[in-house]
Amino acid sequence: MFFIVAVLQEYQPPSVLILNVGGAKLRVKRSALTHVDDSKLAWMFSGRWDHVLPRNHSGRKFLDLDVKWFSPITDFLSKLSSGAAADEVRLPVSQLSDDDKLGVQACAEMFGLCHILARELNLRPLLVQQALANLAQHVASVAHLGQESKRVVGWSAPWQLLYQSSVHGATAQEFHRLCDCKPHTICLAIDNEGNMFGGYTSVAWTSSDGWQADPAAFLFYEGRGSAALQCYSQKGTSPEHSIRHHSSLWPTFGGGHDLRFKSSSAGTITYSSSSKTYHTMPINGTSGTVIDLFVWQVPQTGGSAPAATDADDTVLNQPACRLSYTSDSTPPVAFRADLSSLTGPATALSFRFGLWLKEQLDMYAIELRAVKHRTELFASEKTFMQQLIAAMSPDDVNGRKRAWLEKVRTHNCTHSTGGTDPPATPSPLKGVHHGIVYITCWGTGQLCTMRETFTQLGDETPLAKKYASDVWAANIESAALDEDGCVIEDHNAECFQKLVNVMRLRAMVRRPDFSSTVGSSKPAPMPAHLARAMASMLEYLMIDSEQFFGTLDSPVA
Repeated sequence: MFFIVAVLQEYQPPSVLILNVGGAKLRVKRSALTHVDDSKLAWMFSGRWDHVLPRNHSGRKFLDLDVKWFSPITDFLSKLSSGAAADEVRLPVSQLSDDDKLGVQACAEMFGLCHILARELNLRPLLVQQALANLAQHVASVAHLGQESKRVVGWSAPWQLLYQSSVHGATAQEFHRLCDCKPHTICLAIDNEGNMFGGYTSVAWTSSDGWQADPAAFLFYEGRGSAALQCYSQKGTSPEHSIRHHSSLWPTFGGGHDLRFKSSSAGTITYSSSSKTYHTMPINGTSGTVIDLFVWQVPQTGGSAPAATDADDTVLNQPACRLSYTSDSTPPVAFRADLSSLTGPATALSFRFGLWLKEQLDMYAIELRAVKHRTELFASEKTFMQQLIAAMSPDDVNGRKRAWLEKVRTHNCTHSTGGTDPPATPSPLKGVHHGIVYITCWGTGQLCTMRETFTQLGDETPLAKKYASDVWAANIESAALDEDGCVIEDHNAECFQKLVNVMRLRAMVRRPDFSSTVGSSKPAPMPAHLARAMASMLEYLMIDSEQFFGTLDSPVA
């Protein structure tokens, strides 16, 4: 164990990687793969898992994907990591086939990049689903903002849901019927882009017409690409315009209006945002459609906490403590204090100490939440990596890890400069290496995929019995190999590539953490000139054509 830790501490992850992606060589910067913090792709290539990632016979990291799915994503991330603005970068998917577009979308889901690629892949419905699924997390984030606002209300107590547009009806009348005369409310909206935003007010909504001041009110926003929820307080320029009341209005904040909801002719809720009373939100000057609107009441446990400046004034305005003493020839000296003059300063100092203590406890609570968040992220990261290498036997994983660590140790001892992977001597190929099968059809290059991929169409198919069988792997010498050591498959190259890609997609959508709508998609039919060859190949391999071209997540006998 000490040897492993010591070697990993010495290891400097290379900045440029040469990957084997489904049999094709792809060169990419590590900074591009790790550009999106806490994405699954960044986890994989952070350098923490270089010793267990699947590698081909040349020592290159292996991804069981079609390179046409993965290279558009790496191109996109490379431009972002080089400083290009997100609005200026485009994902080159328009020229891809329908199946390859599905592959790109499946990769975006598997690697945790949906929020970055949503516009390019038209993933808005999925983003909305994810935003609604994370509602509890959004609520907890808003509660944290409320605690920071110094309002002594029950942010940690259960909130009472007063109104939900998708349940109670998208009308302002229904909002007022359920929410009027109830103070301390949170309004939270999710739009059709997956953004979450809203506002808090301590005063009760009413149906009367007019503005009302509320120093405690604030707005908040968390975009689909945001790292955390942000709070937007009032500027102080128009304090009388904190919120707006009217029987025909939804929750309205600010004199701009800084955040306004209203009904549309289509029977939905829309929003608009400007900047006047509150500090500017990222949605300033925009409008959109609200998928769902929530209003909660936060239980009140007390009034407003006195501001820190009030405590300072209290101390300054108190009379000085008057101490006097008398002495005679006999000690001890007796001190007399006017205790009434000490009461005010003591109370003020006690209050200031309480504020200081609360600030310290809040700071420790924030640090504790950050540690908990990092712990949860690492647990998710570990689970993801375990799923990634699950197709390989433990002996294979441990053997590769020991061999790789030994190469790192030797490489570090003989090279003073870090930043490169230890060179690997290519192993002679005999059809399979570390669970990766190397296949070629007539007239094409290599196609590489994991042995377990061939089980996606059933364990009893000839392909599964051939490639996923330990008997076959142990007797690979009897297979037909070309001079490079690849297994020869006597099929049309395009048809066989289609077959492998459909099995790859099935493997991806069946992962426990996969929730994309890709699974309900159907593989595209073959072009007319290849339809007959595809049908013949499926028949020869005992694969049901109707099941093959059915939805990707459909069960296969």
